Amino acid sequence: MSRHRRPIPQGVAWLTIAGLVGAASSFFFWLIAARRTTIETVGHATVVVLVASVVNAVTSFGFTVGLLRAKAKSGLSQYTVVVASVMSLGGSLIASAMTSAVWADSSLQAAGMSRLLLFLYLGGLSGSLAVSTLIDTLAVGYDVAMLAVLRNGAVLVVRLLIVALVPDITVGGLVFVFLIPLLFSTVVSLPWLLSRATLQQTDRQQTFSALRESILAWPTSLIFSGLSLALPLVVALVVGPARGAVFYLLWNIALMSNSLVGAATSLGLGHGHSDVEADGLSRRSQGLLLVVSLMMSVGGVIAVYVFGSDYVRFGRNAAPLIGLGLIPYGYLQYHVLRLRRAGQHGRAAFATGAVLFVMITALTSYRPQSLAVVAFMWCGASLAGAVLSRPRREHKSAIA
Repeated sequence: MSRHRRPIPQGVAWLTIAGLVGAASSFFFWLIAARRTTIETVGHATVVVLVASVVNAVTSFGFTVGLLRAKAKSGLSQYTVVVASVMSLGGSLIASAMTSAVWADSSLQAAGMSRLLLFLYLGGLSGSLAVSTLIDTLAVGYDVAMLAVLRNGAVLVVRLLIVALVPDITVGGLVFVFLIPLLFSTVVSLPWLLSRATLQQTDRQQTFSALRESILAWPTSLIFSGLSLALPLVVALVVGPARGAVFYLLWNIALMSNSLVGAATSLGLGHGHSDVEADGLSRRSQGLLLVVSLMMSVGGVIAVYVFGSDYVRFGRNAAPLIGLGLIPYGYLQYHVLRLRRAGQHGRAAFATGAVLFVMITALTSYRPQSLAVVAFMWCGASLAGAVLSRPRREHKSAIA
C-alpha cells in the first residue's frame, strides 16, 4: 500500500493558525487587563464577553456548514452570503435585546453597565463574532485563508495597544476595547469577501438549500461549542466575578494548549490518504496530550503569579487540576471527532452534552466556592465524557 498521504490543505493550516492567533489575542488581552485593573472589573467584563459568545453560538444557526457546501457545489452567490450575514446579525441583536432586558445583575449595574449599554455591547460583540466566523470560514473556501490570520493578528495588536495605553479601565471600557478592533476588522473584511463570490446573480434556491442544511446541523454544532463557552460563564455566575475571572483566564490557557492537540487530531482524522493512515496520525497526536497537560499544569501556576496576588489566592490550587483535566478532555475530543467521521453525530453530541449537563448540574446544586473543587468536577465530567464517547465494539471497524 502506498505510504503517501494527501497534502494537508493550505487553507486548513491557515485556519488553524488563525484559531491559535485568536486564542492568543484573548489570553494576552486579559493578561494585560489583569495587571492594570481590579480582579472584580476583569470578572464583570469577562461575563459580558462570555454572554455575547453564548448569544452568538445560539444565533449563528450553523451557517458556515451550509455556505461551504453551497460553494463546493456550484459557487456562492452574494445574495446567499448577505442573507446568512443578515440573519446571523439580526438574530444576535434580537437575542442581545432580550438578554439585556431580563438580565438583572445588580453588581454589573453598580459597575456602571446600564441595560442600554449592555445591549449595545452584547449586540456588537455577538454580531461581530457571527459575521467574522463566516468570513474566516469562507476565506478557506476561496483559498485565501491567510485573510483570517491577518485579521486576527490585526485584532490582537490593536487590542493590546489600546488596553496597555488607556489610563482608567472600567468594566465598560474593557468590553469596548475588546469589541472595537473585532467590529472594525469585520466591517472591513466583509465587502472584500462579497467581492470574491463567483455568482453575482440572485440564487434563492441556493440560499434556501444552504439555510436548510445549516439549520439541520445547527443543534449538533451548538452542543459542541457549548462546553467551551457555557462552562466558564456558569462558573462565573456561581462563584462570583473575582473567582470567575481566575477560572476564565485559566480556561483560556487550557483551550489554547488543547488547540494544538485538537488541530493535530482534526488534520489527522480529516485529511489522511486512508482511514488507517488518518487514524494512525490522529492516534500519534494523542501523545501530545501528556506533554500539553504538564505544560498547562506548570504554566497555569506561573500565569496566576504573573496576573497578580488575587489570582494566586484563588487559582494556585486549581491550575494544576485544570491542566490534568486536559487529558480526559483531549480524549473526549478525539473520540468525538472519530464518531463524527463515522457518521455517529448523535452519540458524539450526547457525550459532549453529558459533560456540560453534569458540570452545570453539579455547579448549580453544590455551588462550590473553591476553584479547585470546580476543576476537580471538570476532570471527572471530562473523564465520564471520554468513556461515553468511546466507540462501541461493533463500530470499531467503521471508525478505525
